[in-house]
Amino acid sequence: MWNINLKWEEDEVYFDREWNYFAKNIRLSVGDICLFLNTSHPQRFQIAIFEKATVCNLYRAGCSSRKGLLKFYKVMSYENIYSGEMEVPRLFLNEFGEVKGGNIKLFLADGCQFSGYVCESSHVMIGLKDILGKYSVKEHYVLFFDYVGSSTFYVSIYNTLGMNIFNKMEEKLLVEELVKQVQFFSQGMIERDVGDAAGVRVVGVQISDVPLNYFIVDLKKCNVAQTGHGVYFARHLFSIYRTWRNGTILNVIHDEQTWRVAVHRKKKMCRFGRGWDQFAKASKLKEGQKLKFCHVSDETFAVTSV
Repeated sequence: MWNINLKWEEDEVYFDREWNYFAKNIRLSVGDICLFLNTSHPQRFQIAIFEKATVCNLYRAGCSSRKGLLKFYKVMSYENIYSGEMEVPRLFLNEFGEVKGGNIKLFLADGCQFSGYVCESSHVMIGLKDILGKYSVKEHYVLFFDYVGSSTFYVSIYNTLGMNIFNKMEEKLLVEELVKQVQFFSQGMIERDVGDAAGVRVVGVQISDVPLNYFIVDLKKCNVAQTGHGVYFARHLFSIYRTWRNGTILNVIHDEQTWRVAVHRKKKMCRFGRGWDQFAKASKLKEGQKLKFCHVSDETFAVTSV
């Protein structure tokens, strides 16, 4: 434990000279990030150190078909965990704008895959709740996102001690392996046995079998006539909606707003019902307008005009 006094100067507070001994002892470098965590003691903090090489090395040569692999990170707040959403840095979107307004794939070191969505207007990533829940992510955990191309990310999770939660796994998916798989897939070369054919070790990942989790519709007159008749879900989404009951409430996200819309079920048919009229009126939907519905997580759809 280190005892560091505070020093006040011109209404601003600084750590006193004890901080220099602390920084030298743990070998802090310029660009490192120090995360201070509250404890039960009002003047005692836990501290996690994220080294510059991990958090500031945005580009790494040779990892994708472009000049580098862009990486960004996010310290989880209560709001992020509650909503399952987070803002994506503009630096990233300026370089890789193809991820906006479409579905994204999120892979973790244990080989698990999740789906998400990046809102084109708000630059918010939606659909993280499944990841945050499965891995018990808490406030102040840090998520790192490595972009490997083709709207695919490699996600690393660090706890409040600055430790990667997958460190103790003996066999895990590495970002370099995922890059190779994405490159093969984008070139139309990946097959079911690509791990053996190309010397790529696959850990529970099958990129070529990613299901289509969106549908596009042209709005009909009945969809905008305030009769409560919402659009029908595409049949290829049956595996998603087959457990829903008549009246199941969905979150519909459009233009940075969220509506609660119930579904109407009849055997294998499913469409939007109660609440659709309010959504259609507020969104000023028109007959003939083309909409894209992307399933992002649980009972949540992101809607965009195409």
